[in-house]
Amino acid sequence: MDNKKYILVVDDDEVIVKMFHNGLTQAGYFVEGVLSSVAALKKFIEEPDKFDLIITDLEMPIMMGNELAEEIQKIRPNIPIILCSGKIEYFTKKEILSMGFCDCCSKSDGFKNVLETIKIHC
Repeated sequence: MDNKKYILVVDDDEVIVKMFHNGLTQAGYFVEGVLSSVAALKKFIEEPDKFDLIITDLEMPIMMGNELAEEIQKIRPNIPIILCSGKIEYFTKKEILSMGFCDCCSKSDGFKNVLETIKIHC
């Protein structure tokens, strides 16, 4: 049985998705990246038990990251969802948690901090 964790990465910036995919794969995770919240929700609905953790941006076209978190938690209420945004400084930790995220990290913090946040929840 494989103990690798599956992570779904959601961001409308292809460079960010590729960076996360490459970095997390090298760190030993299975990673699927998608470029929209709508695609992420569809993928999650198709295989709701596949993923151990979700990382999403906040500001995306059609469906914001917090809306995605809300829809996913209707299906699996306890799945950890991490907000990774370039704008988290505009929110308090309490506001981020109230949006349905279990934690947050800034895109500008560097990948090491992202990995540390993931390890706490995955």
